[in-house]
Amino acid sequence: MHQPLAPAHAPLEIIENDISVAMADLERGSFDVILTSPPYWRPRKDCRDASPGEIGCENLLVGYIQNMGSIFRSLMPLLRKDGVLMVVIGDSPYADTLGAPFRLRSELAHLGFYTFQREIVLTGRSQETNNSQLDHEYVLCFSRTPTPLCFERLMELPSVMYPARGIAVKGSSHLMTPVPVVEQLLTTTCVRRPSRVLDPFAGIGTVGHIAVDLGHEAVCVEKSAKNCEIMRGIANGEKVTFLTK
Repeated sequence: MHQPLAPAHAPLEIIENDISVAMADLERGSFDVILTSPPYWRPRKDCRDASPGEIGCENLLVGYIQNMGSIFRSLMPLLRKDGVLMVVIGDSPYADTLGAPFRLRSELAHLGFYTFQREIVLTGRSQETNNSQLDHEYVLCFSRTPTPLCFERLMELPSVMYPARGIAVKGSSHLMTPVPVVEQLLTTTCVRRPSRVLDPFAGIGTVGHIAVDLGHEAVCVEKSAKNCEIMRGIANGEKVTFLTK
């Protein structure tokens, strides 16, 4: 009888660094899925306190889109040949120019490295602002191959709606992608067991923790020491309370 092979990697690896630096030490062709929510453009009203090169604080939206395109182009070799990239993105409540999700979708599709698969709309009230008009964000789904992805399980969620443009899921916020949505996105795209999942803008590690709970391996890259501390605490069984307005 064949014995199961021991996993080559720890179930959850937390890397405290900027993804532009950390990617050099990540194994090429080893990830099945990249699922992440990068900083939005203009994440706060005044970016004068921004650190040099801080993503999201570019003067112009075109600069932000170009930087995002460069990062995801650099991450592409980390994916397996049948790998999937999913980016959660919306328009910042402080941005004076809208359309970041659509411009990023065009940027990545035009690079030629990814095939655009589907746009999923997440609807709900933003927890960052009282601006009721900014009530949705998007999951942009790409793959390295043109083989269509099937999102049937995601469509079975009770919160799913079907507007003219496609799938919409209630219950989103600009702080945290809904856990059931992350679970179903990973269930849809992680066809191997275990799969390897990368979140290059991990925050407090929501994607990584869910991936591990589903029996996969995850690498979370996050440059904020505070977020990494929370992430490690969750991994050790600590409970985190999320305050809502």
